This record gives sequence, C-alpha cells and structure tokens, in this order.
Amino acid sequence: MAAISIEELRDDAAHMTLWWRHRFLVLIAGVIMLSFIMVIIGMYIYNTSGAAQVDLSRPGYQSVQKEASRDTTDDSFASTGKLDKEAFNSFDSMYADHARQVVGVDSFDPKAVDPNTLLFGSSSN
Repeated sequence: MAAISIEELRDDAAHMTLWWRHRFLVLIAGVIMLSFIMVIIGMYIYNTSGAAQVDLSRPGYQSVQKEASRDTTDDSFASTGKLDKEAFNSFDSMYADHARQVVGVDSFDPKAVDPNTLLFGSSSN
C-alpha cells in the first residue's frame, strides 16, 4: 500500500472545484431552503383548508376550549372494559340503531345535513 504524501494531498486540494470544496455547506443550505418551502406550503394548506378556523389550540381560543368539551351524557360505547358477549351484544345493538338512522335519511335531501337530522347535541335514543 502506497502512502500519500502531504504534497499530493495539497495538489489534490488545489485542483478541487468550488462545488467539491463547499458541498457540505451547499447541502445544508439546500436542506434549509427545502424545509422552508415545505413549511410555507403546509401553512398555506392549513389556512386555505379551513383547519385554522377550527383549531382550538391556537392562543386566541383559550377561553373557547373550556366550552368545547365533549358531552358525555350520550349513550356511547365505552373505550375501556371487559370484552365479553354482553359487550359485543351491546355494541351490536348500538351500531344497529345508528345504522338504521343513517340509512333512513335521503342522501340528496337538503335536510340530510341539518344538525337536528344528524342528531348533533341531542340524544340518539
């Protein structure tokens, strides 16, 4: 194995192009520019999609967060508990009730998207 002398290394460094000398800095600058462009695109989508209007975690909506709590009075299936035959039967009956209500609505009727038809804020019993 031949050893490389200091003179050979200096000679090679003198013949390197500007790209080869600064490729790491160019790579870092490119990554920063790409991430900046992606953040701009993401913020544009966030604002134009309407997600910004319903995002309650924004600082201006701290007082509204308390009012937007989830109503726990409705009949919903528990996310924890024992999975036995009784739990499956309970889920099946609740699912059948909700499915019957959904199938019974005409999809092309303007009343189909009415909050009362969708049972928002009311019990589905």
